[in-house]
Amino acid sequence: MKKWTWSILAVFFLGIAVIIFSGMNKDMNDYLKAAENPKATDDTVVFNLEKALEKSREKYGDRSVESADIYVLIAQKERDGSKVLEYFDKATIIYELQNQPLRAAEAQYKKGLRMLDYNENDLSKEAFQSALERYQQEEPENADDICRCYYYLAYSSVDYNEKINNLKMAENLIDDLSSENEKEISDKICVSIANNYFVQAEYENALPYYEKLTGDGPEKATDKRTLADSYSMHGASFIYLGKAEAAEEKLRKAIELYEEMEVDDCYLELSKTYTDLAFSCAKQKSQPADQIIGYGEQAFSYYLNRDTITSTDLSYINYSKIIMGNVFAMVYPEKEEWEYQEWCAKYIRSNANVYQDSNVNFGIQIK
Repeated sequence: MKKWTWSILAVFFLGIAVIIFSGMNKDMNDYLKAAENPKATDDTVVFNLEKALEKSREKYGDRSVESADIYVLIAQKERDGSKVLEYFDKATIIYELQNQPLRAAEAQYKKGLRMLDYNENDLSKEAFQSALERYQQEEPENADDICRCYYYLAYSSVDYNEKINNLKMAENLIDDLSSENEKEISDKICVSIANNYFVQAEYENALPYYEKLTGDGPEKATDKRTLADSYSMHGASFIYLGKAEAAEEKLRKAIELYEEMEVDDCYLELSKTYTDLAFSCAKQKSQPADQIIGYGEQAFSYYLNRDTITSTDLSYINYSKIIMGNVFAMVYPEKEEWEYQEWCAKYIRSNANVYQDSNVNFGIQIK
């Protein structure tokens, strides 16, 4: 065999040896550091975490806190739902054996969040309840974590009364929240309570919460998206309470804020808000009919050039069709139903030829 062939083979086998040797010399922290690479795929992260777990079990044992910490990390990236449950439960058992109740509470809290990703509401409720009980027993003064548990218990609940009861429990803790988390958590709670009341058509109960979020006091929402959503829902509440003029003011403010954002991030909300604006103006009869109908045209315009129409899009489109049917009848009382349908055919069209399913929770945004 030629000399250069031997040289190539030598380099090849040397490379393999280096790879094997470097792999053998990696410790747990090396694999954990590799798992933190922001460019790594979830599969790569899980691979590195599993290697870190092997090293941890070799060095610290199967029931060490270090191994439990890695189980939690894997469970947050693993795709297989059954494995996610297994890893969180293993971590919780180890934490309990090692007398680490707060870590066990955190593991159950994170398990609840992951179960929400799988739409497993019963499992998420069970996990959040488990976390809540541990926090209350071990650290009752920890309002932040207890409040979050109540918040997500509400989100996991299907029963309306159960939702409101848990949100009210969270609301009672707002004054005890830490300064760094108080605004974020309190805004979520206010939005959730208001939106749940709105969905149940309890508009009078929803108003005080929307007023807090859109008012001038310290409770005003600081996040632009939260503020825009609150203005929009505040306006919608006023419509259903027969206060069209007040509704128009809130809806215009919502549109102003939405239009400062990327349209793709809020086109559904813009569509609904323009629809509600048309409705509020039609009730007042304060503007020319063509201008009011123009708000409806604007509402439908956001779907015209979309490549994909989802089931969520269709839900919002149908909402606008129903509301604009009423608006059309109010501003053009002399026109027939077929004329409205003709108008719809003109403005409700899309170039999209793919219909993609997605979940819709119309009017509720509590995550």
